Amino acid sequence: IAGLRIKYLSADPANSEEGQVWYNSDSGKLRVNGVTGTGTWSSGGNLNVARGAVGAIGTQTAGLACSGQISPGAPNNTNSSEEYNGSAWTASGNVGQARYTMGAAGTQTSGLISMGYHGSALTATELYNGSSWTSGTSSNDNRTNLGSGGTQTSALMFGGSESPGTSNATEEWNGSSWTGGGNLGTGRYQLSGNNVGTQTAGLCIGGYSGGAKNLVEEYN
Repeated sequence: IAGLRIKYLSADPANSEEGQVWYNSDSGKLRVNGVTGTGTWSSGGNLNVARGAVGAIGTQTAGLACSGQISPGAPNNTNSSEEYNGSAWTASGNVGQARYTMGAAGTQTSGLISMGYHGSALTATELYNGSSWTSGTSSNDNRTNLGSGGTQTSALMFGGSESPGTSNATEEWNGSSWTGGGNLGTGRYQLSGNNVGTQTAGLCIGGYSGGAKNLVEEYN
């Protein structure tokens, strides 16, 4: 049996060719530039605290998971935050107000969460600096299961559940306060996975309102 040696690299090559294989010594993983259209999932490091309906932002090699629900149907939330480096999670500063199904925006070192649920819908906003959370100005609405996007200084949050009913409201964050934006054409909730786009180029994808929706709306 004959073959070629696999390259041992400290970082993924910037311009790898299709089918190229290498070992990333920083992440400790074997990598391959897969054939177009056949992308696959591989195991990453497990969270230290199991949770659902979590706030999540960042990138594949610099992610942030914060708060979330420990058990479905029960109000036992966690306030823990964890940072991901591409292979493993490490504990970081706790969220001040534990919650789940919140809106989230930003990066691992400059994050934002707002609204969500803890016994009732919340308006609380918190800011993350890479190690700890601080309180920010509360949102105008208290909503859960909302969509979000953008950065810590230019965030967008939209739709969701309110008590009672479904919301079509949009709010924009300028780094210090919230103001109303243009309403969604169709109010809907279960948008917690909609962390897509920016404050001036956002997407609302799917959701639920009387049934699952295939609607997509763009925000300018």
